[in-house]
Formats: sequence, structure tokens, C-alpha cells
Amino acid sequence: MSLPTIDQLKRQLNIQDVNTGRQFTIPSGRPGIVADDREKLLAMTDQQGLLVFRSGVEFPLWTFRGQTAVHTPCLPGIARCDALSEQFMAWCRNVAFVDALSAHPYVRFCAKAPFHGSRLRIHYQGIAQHYGLATNMLDTTTNFDVAAFFAACGKDGNGVWRPLDSDEPGIIYAFPPMMLDAPSGGQDRHVDVGWQPLQRPTQQRASAVYLFKGEDFAQLPGVAAWP
Repeated sequence: MSLPTIDQLKRQLNIQDVNTGRQFTIPSGRPGIVADDREKLLAMTDQQGLLVFRSGVEFPLWTFRGQTAVHTPCLPGIARCDALSEQFMAWCRNVAFVDALSAHPYVRFCAKAPFHGSRLRIHYQGIAQHYGLATNMLDTTTNFDVAAFFAACGKDGNGVWRPLDSDEPGIIYAFPPMMLDAPSGGQDRHVDVGWQPLQRPTQQRASAVYLFKGEDFAQLPGVAAWP
């Protein structure tokens, strides 16, 4: 089976290129906020007043998740633990990871350093998720190329990422991030992980989606599957 290249896939799905310098207004075609398609670190504060540096474009219309296969239901790592004892150990690893990360000198410096009067939010669970620990979140990204990589590549026996030698295509999930924003005062389901003291979340334009027990990511409002 002949599969499309990433450029062909982008054209088929009408995915706009980024980092071209193109400017646009919000709302579209009317006087309003002027933005561009440059990927950068964008400063904002969360509900606790902590500073969040979003990595990616300023106003992403879509957020993506790439997988090498369809999983039904689509569950976070912690829900894929078959035994209760396995799930308990996964939570223990998360606690130990947060303890170790919190004690790291650079992480401690970043957590205390003021930025225009605000402290940086260290998203420990977001970091854990993006470094392969089982959590109640799923990785997402605002960059289509990143999602396409994870839909087409997997780790070999040595832990090296390589293109999969398979005729079965991967899958990319897409959703408008505003669909998972919480009402005023509530907890957002979709969160920006963004810049963190470790490099991977920034490089992957990282965000994440929280899931409750038994919840299927593919069935959340606005989530579409693009095989």
C-alpha cells in the first residue's frame, strides 16, 4: 500500500505551514488581534498565577496526537496497567520521579526564579508523561510534524527511535484546543506543558490531556481521527 508523504498528507488535511512569517488577524478578516505563525515561547499565567511558557504558535487552531496504531479505547498509561499492583507501582514511580526532579539544583533554581513578579510553573506530571512514565494524561502537541513522527516511528530493542516497517498506517488525532478548555474557574482538561527545565517538552511543542477513569480520549468532544 502506497502511503502519502508528510507534505502530501498536510495538503490533504489542509495543515498550514508554520514559521513562514505569515500574519493574520483574530477574528479572521476583521480588525482584532494580530498574530503570526512563528513558533516561539509565549508567556502566560495559569489560574494560580504561575508563569507558563507555551512552546509553539500563539493561537493553535488544532492540537495533535500521533500513534503508531489505533487503540480502542484510547487510554492513558496508568489506565493500561492490567493489575492493581502494577497501577500502584506506576503511581509510586511518579512520586519518586517528582521527588528526584524537585531536588535537582537546576529545577529548584527555575522553580524559584522570578519572571516579572511571577514564578515559573514546573509541570512535574507533564514532564513525567513526556519522559515515558505512566500517568493519567496523554501527550499532545501543537506541531503536526511532531505528531506525524510519533505516528510513523517507534523504539527498537535498543531504545532508538526508527521508522516502523509496516504496511499499516499510524493514526493522528486532532482537536481544537478550545474544545477542552474548562469553564471559568474550572480545571482545564488540555494543558500546556511548554518550556520546562528538561528539553524534550519544549522541542515537542508539548501539551497534554487529562483523562478520568474509564474515559476514552477518542470520544472526547471535538477529537477527530486522521488515519
